[in-house]
Amino acid sequence: MRLTAPALPDSPRARAPLAAATRRLAGYDGPVRVDLTGVDFPDSTGVHFLVGWQRQSRERRSTFRISGVRPHPAWVLAVCGVQELLLGTGDATALDPTAGT
Repeated sequence: MRLTAPALPDSPRARAPLAAATRRLAGYDGPVRVDLTGVDFPDSTGVHFLVGWQRQSRERRSTFRISGVRPHPAWVLAVCGVQELLLGTGDATALDPTAGT
């Protein structure tokens, strides 16, 4: 299943489509790929859902992959302490979008 994350500016508007995606995943046993190409800033709501989807996939022994992660969202995931869990890498300093500015 491929999920494309919504590029919504605030949590209340993002919550409904993210919850709908969670319901879709509940009965799905195949591999999951989340496309974050359109996401400039994942807030705590988005991070919460990503971690939940990864956990659901792991419990079903399914593959979970995230693609299209821009540098700033990768940095946010690192700051939240979930970058290695979700992306398989733990070097937040290499992804800091403010480095060199």
